[in-house]
Amino acid sequence: AEMGGYVLMDFVYTDSKGIEIGFLRNCSIDLEIGTYDKGSNDFQITISQEERDPNLTYESLIYCENTEYGGVVKSLEIDTESGEIIIGGICPRALLKGDYIQPKNRKDEYYFFNGEANKCIKEYIGSSTLFFNYIDNTEKSLRINKNLNDFFIVSEENSGFQLNYASRYSNTLQTFETMLLAVGAKLSLIWKNGKIELSVVPIYDYSPKLQFDNDYGLQIIAKRDTYQYNHCIGLGKGDLQERQVVHVFKINDEYFELNEIDDVSKITKDLNTMIYDFSSVESVQELIDGTKTKLKEAQTNNSIEIKFENLDVEIGDIVGAKEYITGISLRTSIVQKILKCTFYQNYSDYDIEYKVGE
Repeated sequence: AEMGGYVLMDFVYTDSKGIEIGFLRNCSIDLEIGTYDKGSNDFQITISQEERDPNLTYESLIYCENTEYGGVVKSLEIDTESGEIIIGGICPRALLKGDYIQPKNRKDEYYFFNGEANKCIKEYIGSSTLFFNYIDNTEKSLRINKNLNDFFIVSEENSGFQLNYASRYSNTLQTFETMLLAVGAKLSLIWKNGKIELSVVPIYDYSPKLQFDNDYGLQIIAKRDTYQYNHCIGLGKGDLQERQVVHVFKINDEYFELNEIDDVSKITKDLNTMIYDFSSVESVQELIDGTKTKLKEAQTNNSIEIKFENLDVEIGDIVGAKEYITGISLRTSIVQKILKCTFYQNYSDYDIEYKVGE
């Protein structure tokens, strides 16, 4: 889904010490934010050599105040022939993705997030990490301050969410997403004066509102294909009459092996059959499971694309839509936002594309 507009989306840029210099102009930016497994959380600025301020360099910040869009410059690439410079960097979620949660001490089995959500995250971001090795009954440890503390501030407000979550050597971004989702919350990241404020906020479910495309003027492109494989013959080991044979049928979006079907009338007369040759199989159960998987994989994807305007949804929020002619409906969360922005001398043109979870 996408939206576009001619408003000024201003990006501040700083020098390598974080001191504000000015606004990005006469260049373009392509920036992607998203969840742990779906977003690259990086950006690229394309600018000509003569337009680039030399102060915009490694460790410079770029950000659009009061949004999540922005990051830290980590790479510079130059093409001397075209005179173009590509400035690359990482977004705030990537900083969390580059961190792993470790127990506070060697004797602790877990790091515990216990209490009000903002407080728990503040304590984690602000704490130093004890790195300890443990080899042959001896240990050595070092205490190191987290670099997260230089970038993030955490809201002092009471989020209204209580956490009780244990983590051990798990990815910080993934852990935050998982433990917050379990209580119906998401992580909000907002640039404020060169720092990123983290806060825990409720997941907003837009799906009841968006359910009816005609009322809301959504553009929906939906495809549903009912001619699908619904029967798979799995052939296992052995020869001719000794060969293992199983039959898997798809009935109402579920998959059953012959032995699991009591009522033959459930099997459609319109069989569309495929064969799965799995002669290297070890056990019958493996053959049955493999045949079910093959039949599932053979289903052609029903697809739905939604385009909506004037709706600013955040990562983790839920959207949904129903398309009546094909009968496809979708209710899923936003996992990725891609911002493409071109900065001219006195205005910027931008487009935001949203991607949803599969």
